[in-house]
Amino acid sequence: MEHEQSAADKLRHIANGKIAVKDKAALLYMLNEPEGRWFLMRLFERCHLISDAPFPEDNVHRLLIMEGERRVGLHIQNLITNDVEALASKQTAESEYHALMNELKAMISAVETKEETI
Repeated sequence: MEHEQSAADKLRHIANGKIAVKDKAALLYMLNEPEGRWFLMRLFERCHLISDAPFPEDNVHRLLIMEGERRVGLHIQNLITNDVEALASKQTAESEYHALMNELKAMISAVETKEETI
């Protein structure tokens, strides 16, 4: 037995398709600009996708919050992974992000070394 879709269900399906198209266009727009790629990587950091810090096992409330943040990051990462163009831009974002972070760490390390010798 086949279930008939109501007119409202059909419109919801159409609306979801239009939203998905707009979401993809917005994501690609963001990934085409250095500032957008930086924003994405900072978002992934804040969502605990590129962080070394362990999740707190002794604080269930904080653990649940962090896991919720992580799920947001994973959702966006899945959108990117499902699109070849977005995936290539994400790889560019990762390279740019890590290059800058390594540069900043090197600068801080150099100043710390200089301070230790004084």
